[in-house]
Amino acid sequence: MVKIFSLQVICCIESIGDLDIHWAEWVGAIATLILAYAAITELGHISKFIKEYTVSATNNEKLNQIQINNNAFNRQIELHYTLIERMISIISMAKAFDKDIEIFKYLYFDLADIYNVSDPNKNEIDRIADSFNQLYGKYGHAFGSYYKNLYNLLSYIDNIHTEDPQYNKAYYVNTLKAQLSKYEILLLAYDCIWIQDKRPPQKNFIDYARQYELLTALETDELLNNGHIALFRDKYNIDLE
Repeated sequence: MVKIFSLQVICCIESIGDLDIHWAEWVGAIATLILAYAAITELGHISKFIKEYTVSATNNEKLNQIQINNNAFNRQIELHYTLIERMISIISMAKAFDKDIEIFKYLYFDLADIYNVSDPNKNEIDRIADSFNQLYGKYGHAFGSYYKNLYNLLSYIDNIHTEDPQYNKAYYVNTLKAQLSKYEILLLAYDCIWIQDKRPPQKNFIDYARQYELLTALETDELLNNGHIALFRDKYNIDLE
C-alpha cells in the first residue's frame, strides 16, 4: 500500500507541471522518502521470511538425520537378533533351547569349565584370554559375527552427532543395553578382555564398555572369579559394584 501511495504522489507531481518548481521538488522529496520507507519495509519482510525458512530447513534437516540414525540403529538391532538365531542353528546340541538367552548361558558355562581347569598360577588376564580363546576355537564360527556386529553398533553410536535432547547417544546406548541378557553381559565382559588391543587404531571393546557403562547390570556373583571385580576396577577402571 505504501508503494501505491508513493506512485500516486509521483503521478500527481507529473500532472502539476504548471506549479511552482520548488513545490514540485518538495513533493518529490516526500515521494522519495516514502519509496525509501517502502523499500526498507519490504526488505524487512524478506529478511523475516529468510529467517523463518532457514529455521524450518534446519529443523527438517535435524528430523531427517534423526530418522536416518533411527533406521540404521533399528536395522542393526534386527541383525543382532538374526545373529542370535544363527548361533542357535549352528551350535547343535542335544539340549533344546526354550529361550534365546539360553545359548549364552550354555556358552558361559562352557567358558567357566575351561577357566576352572586352567593354570591358576598364570597371569589372570592371560588366563582369561586363553580360556576365551579356547571357547572361540570351539564356537567362534557361531558367535564371532555376533560380537563383531555388537562392536560395529557401538562404533556407530559413538560416531553419531546429534543435538537432539531425546535421540542422543545415551538413548541409543540404553536401548542397546536393554537387549542384553544376564549371560550376554557376562560373556561380553570377558570378550572385552580377550579382544583388547586387537583393533588399533580403533577403540577397543573395553573402551566402549567403560565409556558407555555396558557392564552396569553385570551380576558379580556369576563372575568366573571373585577377584575379577578388582581386576576390572584396577586394570580397566570399570566399577562392577
